[in-house]
Amino acid sequence: MERRIKLRESGISQEEYVSRVAELNAILDYAHLEDFVLINENRTLTEVAREMLVRAGWFSDATAGLTLRDN
Repeated sequence: MERRIKLRESGISQEEYVSRVAELNAILDYAHLEDFVLINENRTLTEVAREMLVRAGWFSDATAGLTLRDN
């Protein structure tokens, strides 16, 4: 991520943005937001969105009409 920020930000705030990467990574790790991973290769936006909604618990599998795959 740091490399990506270095490439994207070339201004005077680059060092500040790069140093913030570690802080933000720690915050995200603590929040445990990555409960699941979706594979979107060769799938429509609708298919990916439906799977995300089912896995997040917003829709049941039957409601979304999806077959889920284990990762």
